[in-house]
Amino acid sequence: MTPKEECEAMMDELIGSAEELLVQDGEFHPFAAMLSADGQIQRLVPTPPGPGGLVAHLAASLKARAAEPQPQKAACIVSLVSVQRPGTQEVVDAIRMALDHQQDYAAHVFFPYELRSDHPGKVIYGEPFSTRGVSFAFRCEPYPG
Repeated sequence: MTPKEECEAMMDELIGSAEELLVQDGEFHPFAAMLSADGQIQRLVPTPPGPGGLVAHLAASLKARAAEPQPQKAACIVSLVSVQRPGTQEVVDAIRMALDHQQDYAAHVFFPYELRSDHPGKVIYGEPFSTRGVSFAFRCEPYPG
């Protein structure tokens, strides 16, 4: 598999967790996971954050895990954001998947969504889009927050 394909496989699994939390609570706190060399997705259990908030704390935790002796292939931070849809002035609520692969692949993938009263218990998705990401875990680039 290519680095992009490995990140997409991890993203496909994590989007289900994000959707469950949205349906259950209408929101969720950011969470993170790593893809090990043997292809296992390992979730990070968030601890109370220090200065900079939970997303910065998760990025620092992933960076520390990437430096450990056991090999890691990829990292992902899942969070809720309001973001401007490319090419428009429209701001949408979205699930952001910040993906970082050890083989120089990084992307932010956005899944615009709505929780509507006429579709209780269901997340309605818009057209996803992506932007270039940062290598917050493997090349220590600053995470945008």
